[in-house]
Amino acid sequence: MIIRQNIKDSNVAKMFQTNFINNLVVKKPNARQQAFIDNFFDSPIDPTTSISTEVPSLSNVIGSGQQQVGSFLGEKYTKVTCIHYFVLLHKVAKRHHNSENFLPWHRAFLAEFEEDLGMPLPYWAWFDESGVNDVPIELTLSELQKTAADLGETNYFANLKRFNPDGKLGSLSKEIQRFFKGFLQDAIANNTGVIWFSDDSSKPAFSDSIEQGTGSISPGGMHNAIHGMVGRSSSPNTLGHLSRIAESPFDPIFWLHHAYIDKIWANLDQLFAFWDQFFPLESGTRMASLYKGYPNFNYPSINPLPSGDLPPTIKSSSNLRSIATLDYNYDHSWLDLWIKQAPGFKPLVDHIEP
Repeated sequence: MIIRQNIKDSNVAKMFQTNFINNLVVKKPNARQQAFIDNFFDSPIDPTTSISTEVPSLSNVIGSGQQQVGSFLGEKYTKVTCIHYFVLLHKVAKRHHNSENFLPWHRAFLAEFEEDLGMPLPYWAWFDESGVNDVPIELTLSELQKTAADLGETNYFANLKRFNPDGKLGSLSKEIQRFFKGFLQDAIANNTGVIWFSDDSSKPAFSDSIEQGTGSISPGGMHNAIHGMVGRSSSPNTLGHLSRIAESPFDPIFWLHHAYIDKIWANLDQLFAFWDQFFPLESGTRMASLYKGYPNFNYPSINPLPSGDLPPTIKSSSNLRSIATLDYNYDHSWLDLWIKQAPGFKPLVDHIEP
């Protein structure tokens, strides 16, 4: 079983740096990935040609106004490599955002990326037992540029745009704490349960709460908030790469951030199962409540499809409900963190710590 670790471990961070650069930034796409890239542009492209100047005709897939890939790293970065496959796949899958597919689709996306990364995908815990955590020093742009230069790649991170190169979260810390306390207290500890997805912003729904925020449950929408806080460029009216769906996977923070979002989902599963043992709902279990409205689709659920076979375990959304099905886990569940963040969990805390 794969164990995903916290990126705050400097050894894990260094390994992630190296693997991301060697296996995604420098390495050429495999045959399946190259075929998808070619299909994206309607015709084969020379791997030495910059895709930043290409304009694919994909209006029938992703809507008018979305064809331009974007000026990724200006005109300086001219190689088509493995990372372009994942960026383009994420771009075409735009419709899986702001929907009930958001969490399971990205869980499969991370699992596919992990295969190319060549190591268990770490996570960046922007909130843990110690409080709010800035971007790890190894993932700041200055450190990434140094490591990339040592590995012979000088353009990639030199042109990557972020709101703050040092990754300081600043005032977002209050919003992060509001999410944990507000969501847990309102949706779980008050014995109401929580459903998966809802178009009604007044209802506590997990997927849309953590992605974009709904009602008072998740004021910031932690997924969107981190993308915006780290991704915005310091230039007026300019968005950094992490802020744009069409380009966000270019930034390695994307993968660490989404791994933590996935971890929160996995931990909520554990929490609900544990909570149901001792304080069942009269109307049923919290686990049953959580997956009300859970989607049914086959990953990657896009058109055009990447050619070639994907691991069967990530194809069906039904397999994506549990990380055990995908044979990975996280190094620490932090159930105690979740429980103690909400005063309404006191009965469960008392049970754990008599």
